[in-house]
Amino acid sequence: MYINDCIGAECDQKVHDLVHQREYYVIPDLPTLSNLTVQQAKTLGKFHGNCSIAVLFDFINENYDPSIQCYGTHNLAFYDCRDDKKNAYPFGKMKDNLMMISEKGREEDGKMSME
Repeated sequence: MYINDCIGAECDQKVHDLVHQREYYVIPDLPTLSNLTVQQAKTLGKFHGNCSIAVLFDFINENYDPSIQCYGTHNLAFYDCRDDKKNAYPFGKMKDNLMMISEKGREEDGKMSME
């Protein structure tokens, strides 16, 4: 479970408190995540029955670009990523963004890059 973008007074603290109250496993940082196998994460996150829950708090660079949208207008033409005839523009912007993120490489701030 990835938790970010908490809004409101003391929201972060309330979410942290709830996660700890529920006894969910919290992955504390990127080095810990990087060194976990899937099986280790499942074991550490073992919860009721066969369910595994591991929580990540805000050590991910999301690389969010609000200009990338599934539909809209560009050069007075309507585009829609769900329409094969009109999706070149939004998919081109997505591809360009992914290429930029890939070229930039690993973040120096110790955060994982979400692509």
